[in-house]
Amino acid sequence: MFLGAFALHVLEEAPGFTAWARRHASERYTQRDFARNNALGLAITGAATYVLARPSRRRRFFGVYYSTILTQQALFNTVFHAATTVAWREYSPGAVLASAIGGTIHAGAVAQQVFFIGVSEARDHG
Repeated sequence: MFLGAFALHVLEEAPGFTAWARRHASERYTQRDFARNNALGLAITGAATYVLARPSRRRRFFGVYYSTILTQQALFNTVFHAATTVAWREYSPGAVLASAIGGTIHAGAVAQQVFFIGVSEARDHG
């Protein structure tokens, strides 16, 4: 679910983010930079999600996944798009999906992992 949401977010950003970033961040930012950054992000997210989905690793890996993947993409990205839209009074490409699903996915993933860790611990000690 999270990887799919991330891909949709990238599709929302794709038509205008490079031009927006050139206006507000760096004139040297290119479409190639955008493609490379998001391809790496999707690959890392996919690999990390695969590892997290393995029940034997879920408990140990969740803290790393939460702090390096989920929080950065679902929470900080949402804040970034909202803050820059307000600061520059111009739509930040990606703001709609980041705002609509970022916080929801973040909260849902945390709740799901708390549930899985609780079930796993109960099974281990039950």
